[in-house]
Amino acid sequence: MRLFFFGFLSLAHGRFNTGILYDRLLKGWSYVVDVSQPGCTMSEAEALEKFEVHPWDSALVPDECVKYIENEMEEANPGKIPTAFTDTPMPMELDIRLSQFHGIDAKQQRVFFTATMDFTWRDDFLHWRPSLNNNITHVIIAPDRIWKPDVVLMESLSDDFDSKYQAGITVNYDGTCNWITPINFEAGCVFDMTFFPYDTQACPLTFGPWTYSSRDIAFQLKTATNNITGPGQTGQILDNPMKPNSTEWNILSTDGIMRETKYPCCVEKYPDITYEIVFKRYTLLPTLSIVVPCILTVILIILGFFMPPDAGEKVGLNITILLALVVFMDQLTQQIPPMPAKTPLIGQFFVASLVLVACSLISTIFCLRLHHTTGEEAKRMPKWPTDFQIS
Repeated sequence: MRLFFFGFLSLAHGRFNTGILYDRLLKGWSYVVDVSQPGCTMSEAEALEKFEVHPWDSALVPDECVKYIENEMEEANPGKIPTAFTDTPMPMELDIRLSQFHGIDAKQQRVFFTATMDFTWRDDFLHWRPSLNNNITHVIIAPDRIWKPDVVLMESLSDDFDSKYQAGITVNYDGTCNWITPINFEAGCVFDMTFFPYDTQACPLTFGPWTYSSRDIAFQLKTATNNITGPGQTGQILDNPMKPNSTEWNILSTDGIMRETKYPCCVEKYPDITYEIVFKRYTLLPTLSIVVPCILTVILIILGFFMPPDAGEKVGLNITILLALVVFMDQLTQQIPPMPAKTPLIGQFFVASLVLVACSLISTIFCLRLHHTTGEEAKRMPKWPTDFQIS
């Protein structure tokens, strides 16, 4: 009665208190057919039949034939899936828009980016007639007051696992809910660094409801790239043209596909969307800072073989080159993860260069030992060095 009293005062003064609508939506108020009200000319059977189609449509059933009643059993329950038909899954659509790609940590095998998740579903218990509520067509409700999807990134490595910002949910008068929330992703990926720094990486990211199975939710892509509904539906992570571009990586594709997965723990299948982000490293900086110095170092190694044995700097040059290669290898190990099955080609190049420098240093020391052997220590050269050099 208090709700109707304050509502009457507000309408009498030409104003509508938005809190009245929130109370009607969240505190168990609902409107039902009542053909006994003054001004209603429809029969009860006709009104009920049309009311079942679209309760919020005053063109089907006039406002004079409906009234609000209080029902505490119908209070909004954030833990209950908001569908009136429990025998069919509730449709829910999702789009993901990339806001910024921060890059990857190859050493820790992690990828970082910011995106916006756009959810759409229909709440069968949150609808109203704008004509009975001062022509209000939509409201914004806090996400902890009503049901919302529990879609998470399965590969998440964030401290709180699900780091969605708790933005308000826009609810339209027909029950359609739209939740657009930004989120920072930190996901685990396995990177193949075989062709570092000219590598192309692929990182699969799986999004799906944690609690609800395919029996509860009909998970779909809002912007699909084919005409399939359900498993097999394809789409992409939408790009934001205003996002700042990464200075290290170029995103080549973000294709996704809808799947249903059966886990060992459960009987039902669970829907998910798996996107594969393919990105390629910009090669200018690694070429100038790693590859070019390595090539110059190898040239110096080869030139070291042409220096005469009695040159005073030959041993010093080889030692300097050896130290430079050690520094380069240390930089490399700081950028790539341990790879037990494969060794990066540039790592193999460094090892081969170290072996080559070691051989050059050993041969130089041996030649200098022979070159500076004089006096009583001088002996006729054995036959095997002569045969080795000739061969």
